[in-house]
Amino acid sequence: MNSQTVSPKSRAVVVTGGANGIGAAIVRRLAQDGYQVLFGDIDSAQGGQLQGELSKAGFAVQFVRCDVSRSDDVLKLAGAAHDLSVPLYGIVNNAGIFPRHSFLDLTLDDWESVIATNLTGPFFVTRQLAPLLIAQGDGVVIFTVSGLSYRGDALGIHYSASKHGLRGLAKSLALALGPKGIRVNSIAPGATETAQALQARSREELLERGKLLPLGRVGQPSDVAGVVAFLLADDARYITGQTLLVNGGADMP
Repeated sequence: MNSQTVSPKSRAVVVTGGANGIGAAIVRRLAQDGYQVLFGDIDSAQGGQLQGELSKAGFAVQFVRCDVSRSDDVLKLAGAAHDLSVPLYGIVNNAGIFPRHSFLDLTLDDWESVIATNLTGPFFVTRQLAPLLIAQGDGVVIFTVSGLSYRGDALGIHYSASKHGLRGLAKSLALALGPKGIRVNSIAPGATETAQALQARSREELLERGKLLPLGRVGQPSDVAGVVAFLLADDARYITGQTLLVNGGADMP
């Protein structure tokens, strides 16, 4: 398939963690760009509400409740992707959790929960859906990582480790899937005004932190969604194996 001649209106994208925050902004942006969007999340109420809102506005969206740490949920999501009316073109692995624990309070259950959601889940989602991209000979896989995938996190050792691993997964898949016409990249958001970021600090503290950045503000979910849209677009057709930092200049590795 020649990716330069295909309209988003004849393409579908799957987004995990799509009901809130950055994920919801991604779903909105891609629907507005003309993609058919299938999105999953553990938050059925918010997912259903977003689906209803966008469907009422005339966009082609479908919500499936999905906990990516559960293989049966992922298989359900994959089944819905197989039933889409247009070919699957993109996989946006955005689902993740961000618990806070000091190292000595961190239990094995805490560790395994984060790894299951943030690393094993994206692997299994991609493993189930990638054959649909390969069948088209064209497609894009995107992983949401973090600035903490470049540095440590004293209160999120399990989180930082999972995001380091996710960047490694993305690079390895870029090598494995590139010959099949599939591009694989990561996006590393910095401080972004979402409910997840506000678990660790107040909104006032977050906004003050943003003033110290080169661009003078914290990110908004739409900032990240715009980069996802770019990586899916034909203008990014020669980009693979990369991590794009969307952080206002906070990290410049």
